[in-house]
Amino acid sequence: MASNAVVTESILTKFIYKVPDYRQEKLWHNRGADFTRQALSGWHIKAAEEYLRPLYNLMHQELLAQDIIHADETPYRVLAIKKAKTYYWVYTSGKFAEHQIILYDHGDTRGYGEAERFLKGYTKYLQTDGYAVYPRLPDLTNVYCWAHVRRKFDEAVTGGDTGLAPIGRQYCNEMFHLEQGWRGLPATERLAQRKEHLQPQMDAFFKWLFELGDSYLPKSKLGRAVEYALGHEVGLRAVLQDGRLELSNNRAERAVKELVMGRKNLLFSQSKRGAVATGILLSVLKTAEINHLDLRQYLNYLFAALPNLPVPGDLTVLQDYLPWSPKVQEICHE
Repeated sequence: MASNAVVTESILTKFIYKVPDYRQEKLWHNRGADFTRQALSGWHIKAAEEYLRPLYNLMHQELLAQDIIHADETPYRVLAIKKAKTYYWVYTSGKFAEHQIILYDHGDTRGYGEAERFLKGYTKYLQTDGYAVYPRLPDLTNVYCWAHVRRKFDEAVTGGDTGLAPIGRQYCNEMFHLEQGWRGLPATERLAQRKEHLQPQMDAFFKWLFELGDSYLPKSKLGRAVEYALGHEVGLRAVLQDGRLELSNNRAERAVKELVMGRKNLLFSQSKRGAVATGILLSVLKTAEINHLDLRQYLNYLFAALPNLPVPGDLTVLQDYLPWSPKVQEICHE
């Protein structure tokens, strides 16, 4: 394996600057280093599997201990898997969590088993877009995304509905406007404001939806917006339970966009191992980034320290290498 500095540079070049291995091969050659794309990929997989996986597992444990998790999923191509699509499942901390975490979990499908495996034992709040897998998970509270509701009414307006769709969109806009005014409040005060002002707005919105009756075509864009909102009412109202919850699932969606942006350049993974390694590397990088670390310093620090731990994978010792640990913050803060 190459030096820590070279491996770090190749990881950052690929996953932060979105330069795929075949282009990196040329860049390294121009610098006088004959690193093949196969060698680069092998370094990344080894770094993820041997050094960073235990840290990823610890961050997974830390995330499951938090009160709020945001989740989303996106397709990803793996050449060695003949089916058309595999998926990354993306999980992030809530906005007000003390320790901010972003994790990318590669799964072969978009089915229930993938979410159940990752979230096994979780019993708190899960905020999503309402994808049908999540409500089947036992013991947790599903929280749904008002931005998705607004987006569907907006699509109906854009599609030419000038009667009912603008009314639905305006209800949503007013809710977000109210919420904007409470951004700086403590969670308990925000919750009190929601119950006093947001709950009546929600009541009026759902009353309006119920009273629409058969005044829309179910398969129209307006119909899909109405049915989506009515079908997810309980989860949409869940923000009235805790002031730390958000009206939207934008946190998870932003994390997905990071992966989608990379996918346009990185195209795919050759193997399942490569896809899993990509998830681990992105998780460490994006969690470090959201905790305000210098990514180059942090990776170099990890690659110098983790291989030399007395007991590799010792979770007690690994606590000191998490992005928010005082020692890491002192050494690697950007």
